[in-house]
Amino acid sequence: MFANIAIPGTGFQTFTYKIPERLITSLTAGQPVVVSLRKQTYTGVILEITDKCEISAVKLKEISGIINPIFTLTPNHLALIKWLADYYVCPVGDVLRAAYPPGVLGKTRMRVQAGEIEPIDTKFKYVYNKIKNKA
Repeated sequence: MFANIAIPGTGFQTFTYKIPERLITSLTAGQPVVVSLRKQTYTGVILEITDKCEISAVKLKEISGIINPIFTLTPNHLALIKWLADYYVCPVGDVLRAAYPPGVLGKTRMRVQAGEIEPIDTKFKYVYNKIKNKA
């Protein structure tokens, strides 16, 4: 499964990402997701989910994560945003940025929180304890 994603500030281009197995049932069109692009982390919105991709799946990156489902657009909202982008000859990503509250889309700063279960592997325990003690 693949997702075509619009990212604000990248012009008229959309990007195709692989959907990881763990997220296949969780994702829908109109949902904001976290992706990696040019060694940066961005939040974009899924425009469509498809089974076919013209690019080799080996070259594609995976979607890193999902944003709070409260920000998911309905199919009508997504259709309106696509229409606005087409009518005003504006990139879809930029219309999406205007449709969301400030700071939801675009470059992101990752927040990491330690879970309740401590990892067994010692190389992960060090990082886990650093994150847990900072919170």
